[in-house]
Amino acid sequence: MSLRLCILGSGSRGNAAIVRTDRACLLIDAGLGIRALKSRLAARDMALDDVDALIVTHTHGDHLRSSAITACTNHRILMYNHAANEAVIAARYPRFRELAERRLNATFDCAPLAIDDIAVRAVPVPHDADGATVALIIERRDGEERQRIAFATDLGRVPNELLDVFADSDVLVLEFNHDVDMLRNSKRTAYLKARVNGTSGHLSNAQAVAALRTLIARSRRPPLAVVPAHLSRECNTPRLVGGLVNDVLRKHGAHKTRVVMTSQDRPTEWLDIRAMRGQPSLF
Repeated sequence: MSLRLCILGSGSRGNAAIVRTDRACLLIDAGLGIRALKSRLAARDMALDDVDALIVTHTHGDHLRSSAITACTNHRILMYNHAANEAVIAARYPRFRELAERRLNATFDCAPLAIDDIAVRAVPVPHDADGATVALIIERRDGEERQRIAFATDLGRVPNELLDVFADSDVLVLEFNHDVDMLRNSKRTAYLKARVNGTSGHLSNAQAVAALRTLIARSRRPPLAVVPAHLSRECNTPRLVGGLVNDVLRKHGAHKTRVVMTSQDRPTEWLDIRAMRGQPSLF
């Protein structure tokens, strides 16, 4: 049995990812339009009826849409929001009331959360959303075997605590939002440039590279896969990010680590941790 990940879409126009085992399925964020969400799930042989729970990392609209709340209600998907975000979401989305009336809402904080055999821990990160923003550590244990995904897609800086808990992860999903020079030379307003590049905005490539170096140094082994996420279309390129990540991996001797680029428009392949370890996934 294996922990598997697919990023359904990543970027400022909508974010969603799927984590699953043979017993449970977790949707992380639901900022894609409902048609896109359904079609990308179908592209990976899944449907909304397969999803057990949705966990929302923060309250920005590219991570939660009203149509997703309706989908949770219709498909009886349990929606988890950080305790600091429940009131924000209830006020912003009228459809949340029906979800709550059907007892399909739940809250979490920094205590571990279990969705069948998937364990989730939230770590607060700095971002300018109303309420709280969290990164996630997602694990599955089978006896002595542990499979772990580290997931952080919206943050203005990388807290030291996050580096500590992200060490020794099998898969690292990390924001590589913008190149500072491209942002500076873009046609964005001065306000938006300052917001994006601020300590509660989004990670620059340089910040993400520094975090990746530190994580590899603190880990007993390199990750099996690095998944750069939330790339700006205007102020970044997949080629630039891929080159930066591969350079870090090469310098640390992590020759077997895969780099899997995310896209705003299409899902990634399934990342199966047991398969990447060279073990049968038994899925």
